[in-house]
Amino acid sequence: MQRLFKAKRPALAAVLGILLTAVSAGFAGQDERWVVAPEVNALDDFNVMPNSTALAKLMTEAAEYAQRWRLPVDAADWWQRRDRLERVVLRGLGLDPLPERTPMNVRITGRHDMGDYTIENVIFDSRPGFPVTANLYRPKTASPGMRPAVLCPIGHSLDEGKAEKFYQARCIKLARLGFVVLIYDAIGHGERCVPGNSHHEAGFALLPSGQTVLGFMVWDSMRGIDFLQSLPDVDPDCIGVTGNSGGGLNTLFTTALDRRVKCGALAGYVYQSSNWIKYSGPNCTCCFVPGLYREMDWFEIAGLAAPRALLMMQGDEDYIFPISGARKAGRATEALYGLLGYRDRARFDEFHGWPHGYWQPFREAMYGWMLYHLMGQGDGSPLAEGDVRPLEPDDPRLLCDKDGSAMAAAQSAVELAGELAARKVNSLPVEASKSKTAAVRRLAAGLAAPPERESHYLMPMVFDSLETANGVLEKVYFLSEIGQYIPGLLWLPGSAEAPYRTVIAVDDRGKAAVAGSGLVEPLLERGCAVLSVDLRGRGETLGRIGAERDNNFNFATLSVMWGRPAAGARAFDLKRTVDFVAGR
Repeated sequence: MQRLFKAKRPALAAVLGILLTAVSAGFAGQDERWVVAPEVNALDDFNVMPNSTALAKLMTEAAEYAQRWRLPVDAADWWQRRDRLERVVLRGLGLDPLPERTPMNVRITGRHDMGDYTIENVIFDSRPGFPVTANLYRPKTASPGMRPAVLCPIGHSLDEGKAEKFYQARCIKLARLGFVVLIYDAIGHGERCVPGNSHHEAGFALLPSGQTVLGFMVWDSMRGIDFLQSLPDVDPDCIGVTGNSGGGLNTLFTTALDRRVKCGALAGYVYQSSNWIKYSGPNCTCCFVPGLYREMDWFEIAGLAAPRALLMMQGDEDYIFPISGARKAGRATEALYGLLGYRDRARFDEFHGWPHGYWQPFREAMYGWMLYHLMGQGDGSPLAEGDVRPLEPDDPRLLCDKDGSAMAAAQSAVELAGELAARKVNSLPVEASKSKTAAVRRLAAGLAAPPERESHYLMPMVFDSLETANGVLEKVYFLSEIGQYIPGLLWLPGSAEAPYRTVIAVDDRGKAAVAGSGLVEPLLERGCAVLSVDLRGRGETLGRIGAERDNNFNFATLSVMWGRPAAGARAFDLKRTVDFVAGR
């Protein structure tokens, strides 16, 4: 079935004209008439390689590359590498430089006596016009001096946010232990769950201007620490951070980058990059740090916190972050701390039989860790939680913006992203210059460059050749780069002789959309050949998971993390499509 180009029609000896056009006609669907290579791979869903050639290639190459990150040879090797890693992380998050520490406009909207602790409802602005809703838990017992404080960024709990019972429980217990505790709603969660603040909306809106939703989250945490340090009863040198899942992500990066954090404890966000790329991967835009896999592994991000204390916790039934990778990352972090002479300040705890979440055994490990490293009490072993009774999540005592007026008057993350982008665009030079043009060309060339500098054989093939009313339809195939095939439909006109003027038509829904668009027949009648291809991550190369889902999100997100954005890779595919036509 597969044969080199020896079609019935004369070969295209030359390309007189090539028109690159994007067609937005109606979607024709994956009609089998337009499928070149059916059933390339039948695997799908979680923890297996996907039935998407584009995503499988991307995963394989990124995972292989990420395996190069190893423990440093010695402490000197680490300290030499550390400063560069910190700059890379800050730049990737969009926090280089850090935003201006503008007035926080703190408002206390309620105070509630809960017996042995109190809850204060707080709103503060982490950025101008960008309010954060938070609850401050304070112990009522007397203290001989200032108290240590713990910041609690939350994970994904869209509706309940900081009011979710898991999150209340740790705040209540920490307050009873003598800590001042601040827990806040993450962007797009709880009281901040408003249009324009969801992570997917905000994440994709922020990326083009060099920002990330994770950077916004970490900045919220840094401003939360600013607030805690402003309280007269808080010891500014004794600050801890703890969270799980998305809150664990926040805890990891905040602890790594903010040296005011003395002690961190994270749950449900421990992974080895190579393992996670292959078997799970980013499931929310808050995980996106552009190019991260090209620069470092997870244990090196954690290592930025050294010599400050770091507890890493993972359940062995965590379905998002496989325990196999978590073990490697946790043990590598312990080894790095040991290499630096701080072995007792990093600990990886594995919890048998527990899935993803901040369950009671996790919290009890965290209590002992915080007591030891922030209060000097105990030896860091777990501490029983005891009888903790959280409020119902809809209890009004947990609300900061009871009438919704603060959030209604606020800008969303998407609106802020628009402002940031506009400022960047407006700051560009108005007049074109040779240097600016050259810089733009370098950027475009870099995005559309293959990983190997030397070209590869296209390996062109014809899978089938069919007579049509207007000529011949060939189902063709070629390699854009090694491991990435491009399937195409090539219509050759019966009304003209070769060489043909050729139109290359691509559509973001794949070549099937072009086939059903009504574009092809008029061009054939005018003697033009038409070639439509599935650029990588489109059509046949995309892959599906069941009837309702495809692999596009995973492909796009991994492309960001891998530092090879999909747009640039597809531009390279289009260049290779021109090579294919020129070679006929």
